[in-house]
Amino acid sequence: MKNVVIGIVEEEVIDWYAMSPRERFLESQKLWEVFRLLGGDYDPEPDTQSPFYVFEVQGSGAVDRGSGLHPLNSAPLGLATGMMDMRL
Repeated sequence: MKNVVIGIVEEEVIDWYAMSPRERFLESQKLWEVFRLLGGDYDPEPDTQSPFYVFEVQGSGAVDRGSGLHPLNSAPLGLATGMMDMRL
């Protein structure tokens, strides 16, 4: 039976399944080290299909090239809101 499986599955895969879970974990750690040495990155690619994906626009700011902020009333905050007499 084992010879039939060997013919279908690569020898490396059989060796992997013959390992204990601890041995497989240690081998996986070696693979991650090689991945990082070859320039791999742990950060995943953005998933644009995810409901949690936040689309960020790379732009220069406001369309009119201003700051994008609205001007505020020049009166002090307390006078503008009528709350200047409140004491804490």
